Amino acid sequence: LGLTATSPDTLASQHVRDAVDFAADVPESIVAGGEGTLWNGVECLEVEWNTGDLRVGDEVSAFVSDSGEFHVRVNGRTVAAAAKVAISLKSPLYPMVELRGCTKAV
Repeated sequence: LGLTATSPDTLASQHVRDAVDFAADVPESIVAGGEGTLWNGVECLEVEWNTGDLRVGDEVSAFVSDSGEFHVRVNGRTVAAAAKVAISLKSPLYPMVELRGCTKAV
């Protein structure tokens, strides 16, 4: 789960689509998930959150502050955070959800 400054139109282009296997591969992105990984736009950081712990009905949100602080929350509780991210905060940000494995619904 994360945010990107890369527009959906750019992501739809063949050149970018072929280079993306994971959400963290999307240019200008910040994401958290999997089994305790957060990509801040430059490096992977370890976090305690495991997306496998999500349950039906959980409310998940991601946001970045004007100062570049990134948070992922589950049911209002911060589960992953980075003090500073390395993406442009001056352009629009678009939400991203990476679906793999046994995902049945969003």
